Amino acid sequence: MKQDGKGMKEIHEKIVDKYSSYGEGTPTPVPSN
Repeated sequence: MKQDGKGMKEIHEKIVDKYSSYGEGTPTPVPSN
């Protein structure tokens, strides 16, 4: 199963934005690319 890197990055950014609004850190490590 191949994941679309750009799509995953966009999803990750949405998650980061959501948690940032709550003042929490990121729930998952940021991909280092």
